[in-house]
Amino acid sequence: MSLQVKLSDYFYVMLFFYPLDFMIICPIEIAFFCDRYSEFEKINTEVLKVSVDSVFSHLAWVQTERKLGGLGNLHYPLVSDISKSISKAYNIHISNLGIALGGLFMLAAGSQKQQASSSKWHKRQASDDPAPSRKAVVQL
Repeated sequence: MSLQVKLSDYFYVMLFFYPLDFMIICPIEIAFFCDRYSEFEKINTEVLKVSVDSVFSHLAWVQTERKLGGLGNLHYPLVSDISKSISKAYNIHISNLGIALGGLFMLAAGSQKQQASSSKWHKRQASDDPAPSRKAVVQL
């Protein structure tokens, strides 16, 4: 299944990059955002998760239950950056590995303002709580 997504369709966008589907840390972070999606809706914010995986990998991951390392029911889109053009545009692509760093970009529609953070994917911790960042979008 393919869905065309334009950033201009949303007032605020939380663009979250992760390296690859089925990595142990990724489902924890993605589930965190999914379980709190209604909080993002209240502040007129769309969540988009991006990786270099194909739409087929995303589909398999969503169809796998959480208890088995999958995502289960997801309330927002996973974006396939198989061409790596998005991760390169946001300057978080690791060319020798062919993946993106974990990165979080808070974007405001019609504005050049954004807040960004990124980290080495192998140094992220399951306890990292991105919750404070979701409120930062309102300040843009």
